[in-house]
Amino acid sequence: MAQDNSYRGVLTSDCEWLFILLNVNLDGEGDSYKLSRPFLTASVDSFTGKCINEDVSDMICGLLAHWVCC
Repeated sequence: MAQDNSYRGVLTSDCEWLFILLNVNLDGEGDSYKLSRPFLTASVDSFTGKCINEDVSDMICGLLAHWVCC
């Protein structure tokens, strides 16, 4: 069986999300990673307080659900 050498992860501060893909070279040299642009799930509105960006929140939920299922 082939060994998978890719790892997925997420770094978050609750309002800002960064996705990371780590590729580990099995010989121990030349590992690499890719980092997404920041995705903001909320911003501060001066009148109402925190505003939730529903489109980004939906995208993050879909991506995490895909990771768990696949």
